[in-house]
Amino acid sequence: MQPLEWDAETMRQMGYRVIDLLVDYWQTLPDRPIGNRAERATLEPLLAEPTPTAPQPFEQVLDEFVQKVLPNIIKVDHPRYFAFVPAPNEYVGVLADLLSAGMNIFVGTWMVGAGATQVERVVIRWLCDWFGLPDTAGGLFVSGGSVANLVCLAAARQRYPDALARGRVYCSDQTHSCVARAWRILGLREEQMCVLPADEQFQIPLDALQAQIRRDREAGWLPFCVVANAGTTNTGAVDPLNALADLCAQEGLWLHADGAYGAAAILTDEGRQRLQGIERLDSLAVDPHKWLYQPMMAGCAIVREFEHLRDAFRILPPYLQDKERGAVGVDLCDYGVELSRNFRALKVWMSLKTHGVEAFRQAMEHNLR
Repeated sequence: MQPLEWDAETMRQMGYRVIDLLVDYWQTLPDRPIGNRAERATLEPLLAEPTPTAPQPFEQVLDEFVQKVLPNIIKVDHPRYFAFVPAPNEYVGVLADLLSAGMNIFVGTWMVGAGATQVERVVIRWLCDWFGLPDTAGGLFVSGGSVANLVCLAAARQRYPDALARGRVYCSDQTHSCVARAWRILGLREEQMCVLPADEQFQIPLDALQAQIRRDREAGWLPFCVVANAGTTNTGAVDPLNALADLCAQEGLWLHADGAYGAAAILTDEGRQRLQGIERLDSLAVDPHKWLYQPMMAGCAIVREFEHLRDAFRILPPYLQDKERGAVGVDLCDYGVELSRNFRALKVWMSLKTHGVEAFRQAMEHNLR
């Protein structure tokens, strides 16, 4: 037997032990402590060691994780965890991640990952349908909301050739910090980012936004993007999407919304009411690993015109030319920042097919009560 290989029976026993551990964890989670944020001075001597040179029994390593690592994390899937945005995960999604990782499925090119690519496109289409987006819409899975916002805003910047030199972008002070980080990565300077104080409803103030756009044009700036919130991290506030869509259409601006956790509420009656106008967005970031109960990592970057992502990201080096030959498909590496892409969509696909969307709607309605 080669190094790193195991016989079939040993592999099964290792897997059974892990599954038993997970099931026991979930069944007892409500009675467990939420977790512990240990001091660095405590954890370094507890876990520091040289690179292992000799093998250790798998059971021993797993027990070390249970005894030393697990007690020293905050369990964000705990029913009494209310800080930030909780991330409860769902069992079918966990099993799907196990399949994806175990089979090491690559979803960067159609040539290698056609079946997985089509599943991802199907799931993205489901999401687009929920949000009322047209047939031209599309997107892809990424690690989470930070990268989803980055990918969408890259598409926005690409549509305005002068954006780097004199572009101006707008959001409220309730906007997640990843948006400012995305603009930095995309080359915008601090003075190109206009952050407006939110109103008493924690929404972006429309009159102030319109006045600022007018002043900026007069000063020689090129306003090109408004970033709205579809559920802020601080309060859950949703910006007036219909009014913002009217303004952006009038001014020729790209309208993006960060709906990392809030957009999924479109499945509920209250969510549909609060998210009116979401169907008019140019782009949207949403995280299935938040309010769709999926294990991390699973974010989605969705744009109204799918090919705008390709315009922003496609590069064809010599070592990828072979992917252009043969069966015609969609190379998702051309639509985002990653070439090496794992099968993040599998968990959402399997979960929705196993439970049906009505179960997710009922779970969300329960959360809102």
